[in-house]
Amino acid sequence: MSLRPMRLAAVACALLLALPLAAPARDHALEAQADRLAAQEHFDGVILVGGGHDVRMRRAYGPEDAERGIAATPATRYQAGSFSKWLASVVVLRLVDQGRLSLDKPVSTWLPDYANGDRVTLHHLLSHTSGVPNDLAAALKANGTMAAFAGIDALTAVRRFASSPLAFAPGERFDYSHSNWLVVQAVIERVTGHPYAQVAREQVLQPLRLRDSGVSVGDFYGIPHAARGYDALHPQAKPASTAMLSPVPEFLGPVGGLYGTADDLLRLLDGVYDGDLLSPSSREALWRVNVPEQDYAYGGRVRTRRIDGREHRLSWNNNSNGPYKSLIVRADDGRSVVLLNNSRIDGAALTRIAEALLGVEAEQPTPAAH
Repeated sequence: MSLRPMRLAAVACALLLALPLAAPARDHALEAQADRLAAQEHFDGVILVGGGHDVRMRRAYGPEDAERGIAATPATRYQAGSFSKWLASVVVLRLVDQGRLSLDKPVSTWLPDYANGDRVTLHHLLSHTSGVPNDLAAALKANGTMAAFAGIDALTAVRRFASSPLAFAPGERFDYSHSNWLVVQAVIERVTGHPYAQVAREQVLQPLRLRDSGVSVGDFYGIPHAARGYDALHPQAKPASTAMLSPVPEFLGPVGGLYGTADDLLRLLDGVYDGDLLSPSSREALWRVNVPEQDYAYGGRVRTRRIDGREHRLSWNNNSNGPYKSLIVRADDGRSVVLLNNSRIDGAALTRIAEALLGVEAEQPTPAAH
């Protein structure tokens, strides 16, 4: 099926679905800009721009399911990749606010049998400064299929993929390790007595009334309105292999299990940064850069960019999970951009789209020394 009629249908559906959801008048200039950027960058998915708890514009492009001729709409649910780590950080901070966890106590406080528990803290894990080697990434690459990990619970995953000797002293440097989040999940489950997906739902998603989001376990394609993943959509659809997409084991929840609609992810940003879900100190912890050379805070990056003539902090999450690419940005003045893609778009293209929609000013070259 040609994707051009599908794109037109998607835009029409987007406009119809937008009417009951958007409080302000549609921003036609932003819509036109998004259309131009989507065409230039071959973007397939949903583009949403928010500001001050309102949706300024939302547009959908390309297919939700090309084989079945279903166009993407704002109701389409996409995998959010490593934005899951940011969500897990929010869950931890909720439990910190409730007095059930501490960022600075050793992990052995809750996991007395964990091999590295006396040296590593939740602060180290959330900021990727723990020294825990990325054995999970190596195992995923070696097996080549999610089916090989079926039935592995959080504690077993920690023993198998997060218990090697530390690569460096905790706090010494940065190393992006998926294995950190296996330990985070085990701690959350030990403290609450419930599976991580349930805790994330009860602690964050339900309080913020996110009805179209969750932590995927099992077959993602079985979720209503789940976007199918593609290695390419131009000039024709090439479906991505499902071997590394499904079934999703429970222990990958904080690593990359989050899925949702663009509107739900905007509500998540609004609720965390502007609502009362977290205490003021926990909200500020999400903005605090722990590793300046990486712009890394907790579960994501915080970057400074010039917009409207002044510097703004941006919570910046550029995410990838196979064919699913996303960029989720929140500025310190409440402006947000959510980009959800299911066709392996390049991360640099997502950055160009987001910066253009936010109005990020180009950096001026440093004057040559004389």
